[in-house]
Amino acid sequence: MAMELLNPMLKDVINSLGYKKLLPIQEKAIPVILKGNHTLIISPTGSGKTEAALLPVVSSILDKKGNGIKAIYITPLRALNRDISYRIDKIVTGVGLTLFLRHGDTSQSQRKKFLESPPDVMVTTPESLNLLLTIRKNLWENVSYVIIDEIHELLDNKRGVELSLILERLDEFSRNRIQRIGLSATLSDESKKEATSLLA
Repeated sequence: MAMELLNPMLKDVINSLGYKKLLPIQEKAIPVILKGNHTLIISPTGSGKTEAALLPVVSSILDKKGNGIKAIYITPLRALNRDISYRIDKIVTGVGLTLFLRHGDTSQSQRKKFLESPPDVMVTTPESLNLLLTIRKNLWENVSYVIIDEIHELLDNKRGVELSLILERLDEFSRNRIQRIGLSATLSDESKKEATSLLA
């Protein structure tokens, strides 16, 4: 079972949050992600895709050392940012990691805090991340994971090109190999090829 592959601390948090068992997409995706593979998860809305990506990433972070940003969760919309941040907060903070939601309306005091004490996991949009990459290159040196939610919204348009450049810059700034994970409820065969290429 995939649950047995996760860090014991994370398993305790999962149990405390009332998860009786992992959902099918989580059972399938977690072992693949834990092996370090770039992964595209396609599953209907409400099937547990977010946790399918996040749980193995958090587990892997717990097994590593180092400070600063280790995982970036990218969503196409600011409104989705807030929803995702709220949804994953208990999992991330429950194991003692820090989470930060960064978008265009983030206050100056919060921006300063972000720079002074970078979180383990950050949630943001491509546009906000693109701006952040222009400051303090060493901020990104420990990034090992990028999760791209609703990846179909970022294909075949200018935002997709921007995201591709963002991923390349992160690869350049990080000292680690960055594992890319894409999430979508539905993708056409052509879009699957595009998403796979973006994640490769």
